[in-house]
Amino acid sequence: MHPQAEQWGIDVIHGHEKNVPRKNLTSLNTMIDRQKQGLTAVDEYYSYWWTKPGAPGVEKVSAYTPAYIGKDFIIVSAVMDQSDMYVPLEEGALKLLLVFHRCSFYHPCCCFLHFPFDVKKQKKTVSRLPI
Repeated sequence: MHPQAEQWGIDVIHGHEKNVPRKNLTSLNTMIDRQKQGLTAVDEYYSYWWTKPGAPGVEKVSAYTPAYIGKDFIIVSAVMDQSDMYVPLEEGALKLLLVFHRCSFYHPCCCFLHFPFDVKKQKKTVSRLPI
């Protein structure tokens, strides 16, 4: 169900054609046709926020599958803006970069600081060996 109650019951294609005329609805039409065929898929499509001034475009991702009721089916779909996926990916990449940076910086520092003590210990061990 659409999150905005004023869009409930509006046909996807005809509603877009009426509210945002002269906009490219090719990818939306293709996805709707695939849904009507009873396919299960994940599609990217271009849509418009017709409730916002100027009807700005938005790229969306839709995962859908048919839910059969007898011989007929309804379409179950989950939709999100593609931009909503980038924020967690960017945050994850930044955290991974920070972990890599810390490992690549601190590991050599720890080895460098530990090495002189290890050499002194080895010298004592070697000096005690009988020759």
